[in-house]
Amino acid sequence: MPDWGALDVSYSTLTFQAASSIQYGTLTWSGNQDTKGSWSVLGTTTIPYHGFFVLIASISTATTSLTDIAVGSPPSVVLSDIMLGTPRVSMNSCYVYVPTAVASNTALWARTQAFATNSVVHVQIYGSTGGFPGMPRFSFARTYGTMTNSNGILSDSGATSNTKGPWVVIGTPSYHVKGGQLLVSAGTVNASLDSFYAVDIGIGSPVQIIFGDLLFKSDGTSDLFTPSSLSLLCNIASGTAISVRHKCQLTNATARLMRFQFIGYH
Repeated sequence: MPDWGALDVSYSTLTFQAASSIQYGTLTWSGNQDTKGSWSVLGTTTIPYHGFFVLIASISTATTSLTDIAVGSPPSVVLSDIMLGTPRVSMNSCYVYVPTAVASNTALWARTQAFATNSVVHVQIYGSTGGFPGMPRFSFARTYGTMTNSNGILSDSGATSNTKGPWVVIGTPSYHVKGGQLLVSAGTVNASLDSFYAVDIGIGSPVQIIFGDLLFKSDGTSDLFTPSSLSLLCNIASGTAISVRHKCQLTNATARLMRFQFIGYH
């Protein structure tokens, strides 16, 4: 059995400090709906990163946002369009791993877009170097299931309670997928969600289920899902479609909807 204790691991945190000295760096939208704002530098690495985590938090309501992360000067995107939904409350967050190696003294950047025209998100980078025996090794990540309306792929469970809806293709990676992260959000704002949801992830055609009945719970006050994301180890050949479907207890035409995005680790 592998030794999972942390060995030779060091960490560094980068926080873009706004003028008000809030905890996380503030990224504003471009002023136009569904259009990326300008790049904001989060800081410069002081150690070489083996990979890093990105924490994105939103203080805007009734919107979804897509955030890009980049490294170097000029900025070179390493992970694009990370989805975050904040349907009816002023705070939600997601935590995403980016397996890209970054040299010391390298600038890290972020920018965002949103469905609403007044969206604000905060971003923090948490980097690490080193590892531990048996740690999965990835080279880069790609985002699948991005829509032009600053959202993820829409899934409808249908008008029958507790019955799976049709499969919806999230994307077809051009690279071998060795792991992934599923991000979820409400299908529409102000949906008044309050239900349990069971989600299937499948691959290929015809679709073969690789993860079945993943359980999510929505809150009727906030429309937020718990969990908001799931990390998954998987083995998906390049050129293989990744699909999703779900069921829930609700039949309301808006409350039964979910949004999905898949981050593939290659």
